[in-house]
Amino acid sequence: MDIFDILTYDNKVTADIDITTDYPDWTEANHFTSPDREAGRYKIGMSVIWKLDTTNKSGMVRYSVNGGTDWKEFQSETKDKTNDNADTFALTVDHPGGVFDVRLDMTKEAGTADMDCSRCEITIERKG
Repeated sequence: MDIFDILTYDNKVTADIDITTDYPDWTEANHFTSPDREAGRYKIGMSVIWKLDTTNKSGMVRYSVNGGTDWKEFQSETKDKTNDNADTFALTVDHPGGVFDVRLDMTKEAGTADMDCSRCEITIERKG
């Protein structure tokens, strides 16, 4: 057996997403359902690059690794509306086998004109 038969790597990239919702509503930025994967330890990584056209309102990101049943949310207030903001996060999970259903949504605080996500990536990598 070749090591690359065991150590799989999947990813999905989306780009140029207009975030049109105000909190508490969300815009889907990326939704990735992987191929069927064997049981094992996996690293799930997520990253977003976004811009918000204000300096005193917040942009928000949430993710789910179980198809939208449970969510973790993050909020960032921008300090410069001309610069990109980057959020990256990763977690390691013991996967029982089957498909991964990972979702990443974004929204903005009410009163904000424009929010754009220039790149959103989800990666799933077998670690053991």
